[in-house]
Amino acid sequence: MYECGELSSAAHNRFAGRFAPLLSPQLLEQVASELRSYLIDSVSQNGGHFAAGLGAVELHYVYQTPHDRLLWDVGHQAYPHKVLTGRRERLSGIKLRGGLAPFPARYESEYDAFGVVIRVLC
Repeated sequence: MYECGELSSAAHNRFAGRFAPLLSPQLLEQVASELRSYLIDSVSQNGGHFAAGLGAVELHYVYQTPHDRLLWDVGHQAYPHKVLTGRRERLSGIKLRGGLAPFPARYESEYDAFGVVIRVLC
């Protein structure tokens, strides 16, 4: 069993991006459940939305990422996508200085098909 907030290493390691279609339906269900618990725990600490991206596990299962590009219409839909594409350990710092961007960011991962540019004018 896993503690809330920790995606089990066995499930997470077998899921990474391009290997998702190789999962059995039972393991896919386990990964989806664990990811949802992890997101609820993470979002409860730093704020944000989690419901919009709950289908990310299934999208990665169906599509061959990063070859097939996933587009998100709002940044918080990409939170579970970030976890599934190797940024889980950094999710707790989302929206914090030096942490993950709260939207897809091409500089973070080849799995992000687009990014948002923010310029600060002084």
